[in-house]
Amino acid sequence: MFVVRCAALAALTFINTPMLGAQAAVAAVGGRVLDAETRAPLSFVTVRLVELHRVDQTHADGSFRFRDLPAGRFTVLAQRIGYAPVEQVIELRAGHDTTVELSLTAMPVTLSRTIVTGTAR
Repeated sequence: MFVVRCAALAALTFINTPMLGAQAAVAAVGGRVLDAETRAPLSFVTVRLVELHRVDQTHADGSFRFRDLPAGRFTVLAQRIGYAPVEQVIELRAGHDTTVELSLTAMPVTLSRTIVTGTAR
């Protein structure tokens, strides 16, 4: 029984191990999102890689990062309430990290009025 288990484990290891050179080449992109006027980092900005349907949110220092991406041309979209959205097309190359700096311009937002009513029981 032990020999059968070892043979099965060896077969599964061989099947699930990619051959060298056959691995998919990966890239990464990271960067920061800043306020266009003050140059201060912006947190809680939603950053998207549109074509890949990947989403991240910036940290307190305005940083974001996407790993394990395929090579190619992609659109980075950054959005936050109170700022105009910004897009930038980037070219990712296999085995390389790409750095992006995005600047968002403040834009007043007019919210629709909400009426809240309550009743006592």
